[in-house]
Amino acid sequence: MISFLPRTQPTILLVFLGALLQYILGYFFWTSYCASSSNPTANHVFPFEFDGKITCIIRDFDSEASDLEGTSAAIDAVGEVARIVVVSERKLYPPVNSPSPKVVYFETQPSVRLGVPAKKLRDIVQTQWVLLLPDGVRPSQQSLYDSLRQTTTSNPAVKIWAFRVRGKRASCQSVRMDWKRWTLTMNNSAPVGDVCDAVTGSVVYLLRSVDFLNLPEPLLQPVGESLLVQSLSLGWKTHIFGETLFARSDKLLDPQMLAHQRSNHDDHVRDLYDRFQIKQTVKNGHVELFGCTKATPRCFGNVINDTPSYLYEGRWTPPCCINALKATLQHVIEVFDFNGVAYWLEGGSLLGAARNGQLIPWDYDIDLGMFLNETKKIQYLEAAREGPVADPDGFTWELAQPGEGQFYRVHYSRTNRLHVDIFPFYANNSVMTKDFWFRSHPQDREFPEDFLTPMESASFLGLTVAVPNRRREFLELKFGKGCIENPKYPRDFKL
Repeated sequence: MISFLPRTQPTILLVFLGALLQYILGYFFWTSYCASSSNPTANHVFPFEFDGKITCIIRDFDSEASDLEGTSAAIDAVGEVARIVVVSERKLYPPVNSPSPKVVYFETQPSVRLGVPAKKLRDIVQTQWVLLLPDGVRPSQQSLYDSLRQTTTSNPAVKIWAFRVRGKRASCQSVRMDWKRWTLTMNNSAPVGDVCDAVTGSVVYLLRSVDFLNLPEPLLQPVGESLLVQSLSLGWKTHIFGETLFARSDKLLDPQMLAHQRSNHDDHVRDLYDRFQIKQTVKNGHVELFGCTKATPRCFGNVINDTPSYLYEGRWTPPCCINALKATLQHVIEVFDFNGVAYWLEGGSLLGAARNGQLIPWDYDIDLGMFLNETKKIQYLEAAREGPVADPDGFTWELAQPGEGQFYRVHYSRTNRLHVDIFPFYANNSVMTKDFWFRSHPQDREFPEDFLTPMESASFLGLTVAVPNRRREFLELKFGKGCIENPKYPRDFKL
């Protein structure tokens, strides 16, 4: 027994020390877990590991007035940059040649005539990070690591890091997209802990390569607006840096160059919004329309079964189309008023006016009624009997196609076929009637003449228009009881 004890004491001591170490480690991990669980927004060190792990992409530039050689040379001196990718639709003209082996050129629409296999972006971007740099911007130092290694972020939704360019404007934005109404809304806002919905202006963006390459359209221009729309749909946030690590070159500050750049930028914005089907923007309260114009076709094709294609997409009438319909209606009213011709709002248009003074959200035309014996007072209606006629303001008047019925249409233009329908009625034994009816439209029916004597006025699309008196009774005669309070999709369509 005496010889046994000395041999067992070291064993017992080791067991005791092991148990104590397990307890200490367990307590440490438990307290760390509790701290992180009770404070899910606790700061986490930003995992920057930059040396040789950045691909710099130059996408926003004007090929006719660029500083690509100077920009490439400046970013080439940054130690963490492994590759510089200059992106264009086609082969650059005028040619740009860089002596640096880091610089490669990537075409989004390579010519098949050259017989060169198209490069894939994923084969070019082989680094952990991507830096999106506008042409003419210079790094203010030859290493980014020292300035960024202590950066923290507390929001797991942050996927983009934005750097201001010295002396240039950059704005934190609160952003909302109403897909049903085709509308992008942006407002300047203060960042919440350096985090924004998006950052716009003169900015350099940094993303993890895996996130950048998983964007639906990573190379669309302009880069800032493209990231804003795509990150919004993905629920991403942007961290904006207080420190400015980049400066603007003086080479691209010539007024003519700046004007040309702004024009190109605006063209790219229109193309971008068309690609993402954004028809209206509201920026700090300022409304701007995109989409169809007098010179372009309307935003949707032929309507089948009274149900426009956008309704199947869960969307309502595009704002540009509503604007075109309003302009056409205003023009028709002016022509009628000038010629002393009476009219009244009809059908679904009157229903929309009764509800909220607006077009029914999914409607695609406007209906007016008029007296048949007054059509001869409007020269364009008379001329339309012989074929479509364009008036001096570019609106096209025509008689409906054979088989459609005996009524008139006024189109926004020859190209854009958004229109106002004009239905001529006549009185027969104090009942307003006409010589044709839409079988698929049960609301298309006769009504007592006294609804029109006298007529009243109402607001519709911001215009003052003539409407039948006792409009609720008039509408319920046509659409049924409670039609104002109980909207229905066409033909009981369900989203």
